[in-house]
Amino acid sequence: MTTRSKRRSRMNQRFAEERAQDRAELDDLRQRCEAAQGDSSATVDVAKQQVSSRKVNRDTADTEKQIADLTTRSQGLLATTEALKEELAAQKVTFV
Repeated sequence: MTTRSKRRSRMNQRFAEERAQDRAELDDLRQRCEAAQGDSSATVDVAKQQVSSRKVNRDTADTEKQIADLTTRSQGLLATTEALKEELAAQKVTFV
């Protein structure tokens, strides 16, 4: 299994676990709201908004981490490219 597929597998597993946890939390909140009678529909809406907000925050954090990883990798590639250019220049190879 390649590193990329292992990473993808771990991410998919983590997302599945988080979705299951979110569903469990939402079900728990829904049951408590129904048991409380009163204004349960408004409370369920608030609970859905809270779960949705956590998902957005988590997705934002994941995206920021991916951007940081890509930035680090691109800087490494640029440094490698420059080193190769210098090495080839020392060998009198020109770029077009």
